[in-house]
Amino acid sequence: MSAVFAPDPTIYSVNPNSVSVQRLLDENDHIIQLVAELSRKGNLEEAAQLQLVLQRNIVYLVSMVDQQKMERSHSMQSVGTRTN
Repeated sequence: MSAVFAPDPTIYSVNPNSVSVQRLLDENDHIIQLVAELSRKGNLEEAAQLQLVLQRNIVYLVSMVDQQKMERSHSMQSVGTRTN
């Protein structure tokens, strides 16, 4: 399982920095290469397990983006409220 992945993102504060995001993207790239290689060799069970890790990593990245969008939206709303 990914060392960067948080099993339940609602429990953890998601504060991504460019280093952790890049690490996760690099890990995903490596996982994709491994899945392709394992599939070619017929190791489908192992490839499927790695696909689950890849899926978790992607969900985690999406949750970070969603949280950032919500934070921006809330900060823009509070700025709009203060100026009115």
